[in-house]
Amino acid sequence: MAIAIDRELAGDINNPSAEVLKYCIEQHQKELVRLQKLSDYYDCKHEVLERKLENENAKNVKVMVNNAKYTIDKKVGFLVDNPISYSAGKDKNIDPVLDTYEDMDVVFNDTELEKDLSVFGIALELIYLRTVPGNDKETKIRIKVIDPRGAFLVTDDTIENSSLLAVHYYEKFGLDSKSIG
Repeated sequence: MAIAIDRELAGDINNPSAEVLKYCIEQHQKELVRLQKLSDYYDCKHEVLERKLENENAKNVKVMVNNAKYTIDKKVGFLVDNPISYSAGKDKNIDPVLDTYEDMDVVFNDTELEKDLSVFGIALELIYLRTVPGNDKETKIRIKVIDPRGAFLVTDDTIENSSLLAVHYYEKFGLDSKSIG
């Protein structure tokens, strides 16, 4: 889900104001109930499992057939089971690109992206640089699928919906498993 705002109201996108971030997070949180419900369908946590009957003597029969998971897993397997293969043109060497893709495990990430897209209707991927352990001057490109319940894209409100910024937020927990913010 992308949140569209007026580009002028966004201000400096390299240093967004707390007001802009608060507005965007509030808009995103309005969608969390729907996104969680979609995730629950995939995880076979349907509302019928919570059903309580008024008559305690009546049988509370609950039959679950997880069609959502079955359908999504089949679709994902069909679409990304055979990964994309790359070949170079004449006198071209793409081995460094292929090595980087293998190092990042692009096939796994593509599978996870397709699964999120099928479950939530949206999929987000973070591409970043990580320093090489033991060598702070060298970096490696990395990718990671981000849960759309904790991240969103902010675009302008033009017909082109140009990206302005992305926000990834999450709850932190202490060693006692209690939320610390």
